[in-house]
Formats: sequence, C-alpha cells, structure tokens
Amino acid sequence: VPLRPGEQPVVALLRAGLLGCTPAQPTVAISLGLLGFYDCLRQRHPRLGIQPFARALCDQFGVRTRPLRLDSYLHVLQHNYQAHLRVQVADAVDVYLAIQREVQHRVKTALGHDGPHHRALNSCACCNYKLEGEPTLKFEAFTAHDGGQSARRSAAAGHADERTLESDYIIPAAQVDVYENEGAWTVVEESGEPGDDALVPSICSQRWKNAKDEHFKTAPTMFDQTGVFVSLSVGRPNAGFLLWLLEMIRSGELAKYPLAVVARMLEAGMRKRCNAYDIGCAFQGTLDRSELLGALAREAKLDFSLNAFHGYGHNRLCQLKTHLLYEVGFGLEDLETCERFFLQFNAVAPLIRHASHFHYVQFIDLFLQQWDQDKYEDLSKFICGNIAQAKTLIAELDGVVATYMANNQLDDATVIAWKDEEYAYLSGLKSEPTQDMLEISYVELLADLNVAEYITPRLRDSQLVLTIDERNLSSDDVKKLNKQWRDAWKKYTTTEDAVVALEDALHVDERWSPESPQYVAAVVKASERDWRRALDKLELLMVQRMFELAKTHAFGTGYKMRVAIGKNLKSRSQAIRTAVTRYNAAAAKLIPPATKVDFAQLLEWTELQEFELLRNSCTGDVHDKAWAKPANRSFAVRFHKLTRAREEVIHCQVEMQRLVTAMRDEEQHMERVCTQLDESGSPIAAEVRSVMLRRMAVNDNHHYRFRKLVLRYPALASYNTPGTRLCTLPVAPIPVAPAPPLPRSREVLPDDVDDDEAELEPDEGMHNDIAALEDFLVDIQ
Repeated sequence: VPLRPGEQPVVALLRAGLLGCTPAQPTVAISLGLLGFYDCLRQRHPRLGIQPFARALCDQFGVRTRPLRLDSYLHVLQHNYQAHLRVQVADAVDVYLAIQREVQHRVKTALGHDGPHHRALNSCACCNYKLEGEPTLKFEAFTAHDGGQSARRSAAAGHADERTLESDYIIPAAQVDVYENEGAWTVVEESGEPGDDALVPSICSQRWKNAKDEHFKTAPTMFDQTGVFVSLSVGRPNAGFLLWLLEMIRSGELAKYPLAVVARMLEAGMRKRCNAYDIGCAFQGTLDRSELLGALAREAKLDFSLNAFHGYGHNRLCQLKTHLLYEVGFGLEDLETCERFFLQFNAVAPLIRHASHFHYVQFIDLFLQQWDQDKYEDLSKFICGNIAQAKTLIAELDGVVATYMANNQLDDATVIAWKDEEYAYLSGLKSEPTQDMLEISYVELLADLNVAEYITPRLRDSQLVLTIDERNLSSDDVKKLNKQWRDAWKKYTTTEDAVVALEDALHVDERWSPESPQYVAAVVKASERDWRRALDKLELLMVQRMFELAKTHAFGTGYKMRVAIGKNLKSRSQAIRTAVTRYNAAAAKLIPPATKVDFAQLLEWTELQEFELLRNSCTGDVHDKAWAKPANRSFAVRFHKLTRAREEVIHCQVEMQRLVTAMRDEEQHMERVCTQLDESGSPIAAEVRSVMLRRMAVNDNHHYRFRKLVLRYPALASYNTPGTRLCTLPVAPIPVAPAPPLPRSREVLPDDVDDDEAELEPDEGMHNDIAALEDFLVDIQ
C-alpha cells in the first residue's frame, strides 16, 4: 500500500479499504468490506461470535503457519485457525464499530436527531406522530415493561478491559439507584387477600416470581449483571421499539428498575401512556406511594395495567379492573411485546456471559439497533395483519353476539354492567365483615382463655413459687418450672385483657359460653372462613397446574423445559392432594356440610368457575345472578372481544395515516438536508444520502403493503393519504439534486390482493400462538 508524505500507515490502509489490527505499525490488516459483512451477519445472527467467524475465514482462505523443519525435510503444515487470529479480528471489529458509531453520531447531528430523547420520542411514528383532525384515543401510546435473567455477566470476566461505552438505550446504574428506597414488594408465604394496590401482600405478586427478591438467591456473587429490565414502546402495530434498557446489578427484579423507567418517561415528557407489566397491579401501588414520582406520574396519567397473557394468572379482581379484554381503548393489543423481545434477545446471552463490560454493552447495543430497524420494517406488516385479524373477528362474532343479545333481550349497557356487578361482589368477598371478624376473634380468644384457666387454676389470685426443699428438685428444674408458670400467667393475663377489649368493642354484657347462640353462630362463621381459605388454596394450586399444562404445549417450549414442568406437575399433584384433604376436612365441619371434592375428578376440571364465585357467602347466593351464569360468562367474553376488535380497526386506521404522513415528512426532511450538505461540500453528505436511500427503500415496502390492503378493503383508501402533523405546518418540497432511482412504482394488480397472505400475519405467526394461549386461558376462566 503506497504511503503519502507524512501519512500514517493506518490511514493509508484505510484509503485502500483495509483496517489495521494495530494503530502504530500494523502487520495484519482486514478488509473493511469483510468487517462490514461480519457486522451485518452478526446483527442478523446474534449468536455468531468472533471465533467461529475467524475460523471460517481461515478455512476459506487457507491460512498457513510458518514452515517447520522435521527430519531434515521442510514441511508446510496447514492450520486453519490459531488463537491470535481471533484477537486480531476482535480488535479490528472493535475499531470498525467505533468508526461506525462516530459516523452514526455525525449523521444524527446533520439530520437534527441528536436530542437527548429524540430516539425514544420518534422511533415509533404510529405512537407519536399525531395528526390534525384524527380521532382522540384514550391512550396516546402503550409501553410494555419486563425483566429477563438471560443477559447475565460473570463477575470474574473482563477486568483487564477498562474501556467504557455509553449507549443511548441504557439508563446508567447511578440514575437507577436514586429510587432504591422508593418502593419494595413484600412477599410472604401465606396467601394474601385478592387486591390490587393495597399495602398488604397481593396474591398476584406471589404468583409471579419476578416480584420476589429471592429469585436472585442462586449464586448471588457469581454475576455482576444478573439480567436486564426493558421498556418498549408498543404502538397499535405491536412492533415494540425499545425505549430503554437497565442492567440489573447483583439483584433480582427490584422496584427501582421500573421506577427509574417512569422517571425517564417523565423526563422525556411522555404523557397519557398505559404501561403493561406482568405485576402491574402491585407496582401501581408502589408507584402511587413513591414520594419522588407518585404525584408526577398521576399528573402525567402514567397508569400501569396487566398484559393479556400474564393477566390471566392474576386473581379475578385484578382481571376485572385492569385486564385488557375488559378495558376501553386497548383494541386487540396484548402488550406481550417483552416476551417477543426476550425470545430474540436471549440469543445474545451466550456471547456476553463472560465478556468485559465494554463488550457486554457493545453487543447489546448492536442487537437493540438492529431490533429497532427490524421493527420499523415490519410496521406496515403489523398494521395490515391487525386490521385483517380485527375484521375477521368482527365477521365471526357480529352475528353470534347480535343473535344472543336479541334472544335474551340484552343491550350493550347491561353486558358491560355485568363486569361491574361481578367486581362489586368480589370486592365484598375481599375481606370478612368487621363484625364477623370481631366475633370470630372473640370466640377464639375465649377458647384460649379456657385453656389458660385450665393450665393455671391456682394462679388466678397469686403466683406460686416453689423451692428446692419443698419439691426436692434441682435448681435448673425449679427455674424451668417457674418460667413455664410465668409464661402461662402472662398468656392468661394477656388473653383476659384481649377478651375484655373485644367485649367492649362488641358491647357484650355477659361473657359468651359454648351454649350461647352468639357463640355457636361465631363458630359456624369460623368454620366457613376456614373452608373458604382451603378452597382458595386449592384453586390457586389448580391455576398453577393449568398454566404449567398450557406451557408444555406452548410454541418454543424445549425438551428441558418440558421435563422441568413435568417434575413441577408431579410435585403440584401431591400438593393438590394435600389441599384436597384439608378442604374436605373443612367442608365436613360446615352445617350443613359442603360438597366434598374427589382428587381424581378435580384433575379433570378445566374451568375455574367450578371453584370460584358460585358459592354461598356473606353477600348471598349468586347462582341466580346474570353475570354468574356460565352461558352469559362465555357470551361476555365474545362481546368484549367484538368490542375490542371494532376499536382495533379505528386505531389501526389512525396509525396507518400517521405512518404514511411520517414517511412523507421524513423523506422531504432528508432530501433538504442532503441538498444542504451537498452544497456545503460536507464529507458526511454521502452517508446521509445512503441512509436516506435505505429508508426510502423500506418505505416503499410500506406503501406497497398499504396499496394491497386498500385493494382488499377499499374503505381504507382515505387513510392511505398523508395528513398534517399536529402543531406543525405542511412543508413544501424543495428541488433536490438527482438521486439514484428507486423502485417506488411497484404496481398492485387486483389479482395480487390475496397473494402472500402470510405477509398480513403479524410477527410471522407468533401472534397466533399467543392468541391461541389467550383463548385457552379465557376458556378456563
């Protein structure tokens, strides 16, 4: 490679399209095209490490070692790989990526995309590009949050590499730790009452392991990064652009991570967003109680809800209050985007487990950039698929729902009110009436008092003190005996005081006896309470079993996972058998006795309504309530699905026009910037134009899909025309320098409308897999 006067060797190599592996006197150089090829290949296949790539190069180009003399003969031994080659390729890749990051930064600066929150606020045009005259939506956008433990990094790795790398995606740990003491989820072993944001432990939090800090109890010192917490912007297309990622440092999924995300959302000015979290019911209470963020989040209307699939694992109260199926404004959105994200993100885990922190961040950042690019390319695909899905649901359910409502003389308001009636009923079951609780406690204390009086009959007036001479006991025996009597006396006096206090609260003039009618009634109530708790425990175990059975048949469940689930099912069956025994014992104590449960019959149950709701309780018999009838409950699910499908069509129409408008405005903006850079002779002009051409090629695919959709549904034609962004003036196009022609005139013929129907399916069929699981869970509910 010829050197110019005063030119560094690495510069000369770069002019020749080569990148030296060392900065001063390089002896090995790698083609920029080859490094670019590895960059593209790895972003499409994150599992591909540098070592297999270096081995492939050695195999392809026949790398040879130095000659070796053996037995006076010169043998040239061909070795297709040596360890130092991987180091050289890795160093070159790091330098290449550093150059790419600098070029990207300059391109963003030239385009005006270098603001502190520009990427988060503009990555999803369907969420943020609001137009004049469009219908008002209940939520401006949706956001999904979740944590994953696959991206762990060994604490013993990478100490020699002191380089640092800042990513626009990652919220620094120092900003996260600000909220370390702002909220915590308390997890106990005993089941709490069903609830949403109460201070007492929620049964929902107990059903999801990510609410438990003990999830980190395995090898806590082995990893520095024990996983990541992600936040994704979810538009109606369900694409899922990544907003922020947080490293979970030597901890489980603590409350400080979602709190830090909420703080960043407030800092970015995000408003009226519904946030989906698999324990959103519990975290909403944590956020409300936060001194730093609670009031600000309420003012910004940042609410937390449940996602669709995980929501069916929550108790019925939470579902009625926050599940997407029953809430206005969600359409057919499932907000399970984080699960789809981790399905692909887990491929990065093997390469970062033992990497330095620099490479840990670098490889994650590369994946996130490619993720967002792929999601942008799929925007129109998701919109078209969701519209097709919604219209199919409407066609299937419209007649069925209308017929059922006509036959049963129902209207929309009545069906919607069923949810409120069921919620009111379950809220009444949330805790026992105060009077009943006091009476049961009073009876239990009377029983304890009777036991204490029997044990210490001689200590009602004075305490007896024994001596060694009187009983011929050792000193230690006397001390133990005296301590037992003192403890018994203390328990007696404490119980007596508690009984007196309850008698004052209940206005009891004469102490109840076992023959008193009030005493007998309280004992019956206590038996009903014990029976209800035993039934709740049995129901919880069956819910867990149903989820595990569903998971064994879920898409993507591997052999090892199936084996693990099988073991859990075996232990779960034993736990169910024990719970059945306890339930039957409690049922036998009722007057009249409740129906007993047979273990074999129980394992055949597939509907949770066999357990809950339809029972006699303190609020009366609900068998005759309209919302409690199985036929009406099944119809209500179809009714709400039909309502959500109609919402989905409206939302997709709005976001379709947003995307069309954003594409036009962005292309015009890029063309103006390219013209200005060309006129000024800026060296970054060629790269900006390259970015523009790639973007326009992707936009061409969006236009093509929308034209196909309009031919299939002509009523959508008006939404395939650009509008005007809210609070902006239309930008007139300006003359630009001739650019390479793009294939922007792909014609769609009527015969092509039904071709490639798979293109209208969102996320290559994964949405159908999740929808099938949701339908299964709806059925068992």
